[in-house]
Amino acid sequence: MTKKIHDAALSFLNGSLRHISTMIDRGNDAKYILADLRELQAKADFARDLGVISDDEHQEIKEQWYHYRELLDVLNQE
Repeated sequence: MTKKIHDAALSFLNGSLRHISTMIDRGNDAKYILADLRELQAKADFARDLGVISDDEHQEIKEQWYHYRELLDVLNQE
C-alpha cells in the first residue's frame, strides 16, 4: 500500500471524525449523528481489512468513535 493512499484514508477518516464533532457541537438530531458514527465505523473497519490503515490507527479511530458515542448518550440524557 502506498503512503499516499494511507495518508488519504487517514485524512478521510479524520475528516469524518471532525464532521461528527461539529454535528454534536451544533446540536444536530441524534439519529443523524448515530448514522454517521455507524458509517465511520464501517469505513474504518473496511480500511483496516484492506490493510490501508494499521490496527493501531483503527484502534485510535475506534476510541474516538466510543468517545463521541458516550458524549452523545450523556447529551441525550439531559
